[in-house]
Amino acid sequence: MGNSREHHWWPVALQSYWATLGNVKRMSHNGNTQSKKYWNAKIARKSHGHTIVLDHDFWRDNFEDAFREADDSIHRVAQGCMRLFSLTKFVKLLGRAARSRISRRTGIEDFSEYVYIDANLRRDLVNLCLSLLIRSPGNRHRLERAGASFGLPANEEVGKMNMKIQVERMNEHYKDGFRGNVFPLIIYSHVTEFIYGDGLLDGISRSVGGTFLRGHALVPLTPHICVLLATPHNIKGNTNARTLFAPPWLVDEINSATQVYSKSVLFYASRSPTLTEDFKRNEHRCYKGHMTDTIKTLVDLCGERELRRFFV
Repeated sequence: MGNSREHHWWPVALQSYWATLGNVKRMSHNGNTQSKKYWNAKIARKSHGHTIVLDHDFWRDNFEDAFREADDSIHRVAQGCMRLFSLTKFVKLLGRAARSRISRRTGIEDFSEYVYIDANLRRDLVNLCLSLLIRSPGNRHRLERAGASFGLPANEEVGKMNMKIQVERMNEHYKDGFRGNVFPLIIYSHVTEFIYGDGLLDGISRSVGGTFLRGHALVPLTPHICVLLATPHNIKGNTNARTLFAPPWLVDEINSATQVYSKSVLFYASRSPTLTEDFKRNEHRCYKGHMTDTIKTLVDLCGERELRRFFV
C-alpha cells in the first residue's frame, strides 16, 4: 500500500453498504447519473491523492497507510452501529413520546437516548468519521487554500501536507482512545435514505491537528446511518454516545446540508436526490459557523456546549 497510486477518499468497503446489486449510483451537479460496480475500485478515487511530491525524482511521501486503522474498522463500525437500533427500542421510545404529549409538544429528543457503547466501537467510530472528513475533497479544497490570506495561490502539495498533519494527529488521538470530549450522536433512518457527497458538513477537521478536538460534523456512513460528531463541554455521566431515530424531515435536512458542502458528485442507494440550487452551483460551500437551527438542535442533544453558571 505504501507505493499505491489510486487513493480513495470514500473507501471501497464503505461503498459496499451503498450498493444495489453491486452498483453504486452517483449524480453530478448538472443532474447526470451513472452507476459503477463498487468492487472495481473505480469510484471516489484520486491518483496520488495521499502522496506528497516535492521532487519527482528524489522526494515523495505516501501517507495512504495512515488511514489503515480506519479502513480496517469499517465493517465493525457499520454493523456495530446498526445493532444499536431495533424495533423493540423504537416502540419503547414511541410510547415515551406519546406519554410526553400529555404535558408538552413532542420533539426529536423523545426519539433519542443516551447510551454507553463498547469503548472500542466508540473509538473506531470516531476514528472512521474523522478519516472520512480528512480525506473528503471538501477538506482538501480548504487545505489547498490555506495560504489564501497571505495572497498565495491554491497548492495541491500544501493541501496534502496539511492532510498528513491531520491524519497523523488523528492516529495519536486514536491510540489515546479519543478520551477527550468528542461525542457521537448516531442517527438512524429506517426508510428515508441519507446521501454521501464529495463534501461533508465539517466544522471539526481543522482542529484535528491540534491537542483538542473542537467543533462538530455530520458524516453519513450508510444509507441508514449518519453520525454527528460534537465536542460538548460536559457529557452526561456513564454515557459515551447517544442514539436517535430520525424522522424523514430530519434526513432531508441532513441531505440538504450535504448538498451545500458538496461540489461535483453525490452518491445514493436507491432514491435519486432532488438537487438543490446550492449543489448546482458546483462549489464547495458552507453554512456560517457550520450551523443551522436543525444542526444546533442535534449538537444540543450531545451535552452542554458551554459552562453553566451557578449562583449561591
